[in-house]
Amino acid sequence: MPRQWALLAGGLLLITVGVEGIVRAALGLRATFGTSSSLWGLTVIAAGTSLPDAFVSVRAAQRDADVTSLTNVLGSTTFDLLVAIPVGVLLAGTATVDFLAAIPTMGFLAFATIVFVVFTRTGLELTDREAWTLVAPYVLFVVWMGLETVGVIETVKGS
Repeated sequence: MPRQWALLAGGLLLITVGVEGIVRAALGLRATFGTSSSLWGLTVIAAGTSLPDAFVSVRAAQRDADVTSLTNVLGSTTFDLLVAIPVGVLLAGTATVDFLAAIPTMGFLAFATIVFVVFTRTGLELTDREAWTLVAPYVLFVVWMGLETVGVIETVKGS
């Protein structure tokens, strides 16, 4: 039992150091390319902090723990929205939310959630075709945010 606690503590320390590195790298990329921090937050930081969830979900699915795989992702997203954001505000002080920029992003999240629910409505199964159909809108979302950031398009006011 002490070995598991030591592994857990070591893993949490490693994650903490890794997250700090990801944030510093994203801020460096922002400065290098002269783009907004929201682009890097929506892509590099989001992907970097979600990769451990992806690995856990893949391992759970490989072990036929499909429900664990799904609930890991849903639980992580719920935790981020209802705990990580408020705790960050409590620790750092107030945060200003630009609703003109946040509404399209939240709308896209709602759209993605609805598509996911439709795909998994029977038996919580997701086919390869449905999985690729979920990846495609994410790629389009990243391209959209990238084009917004560099000023090629302006569909999001205030960004």
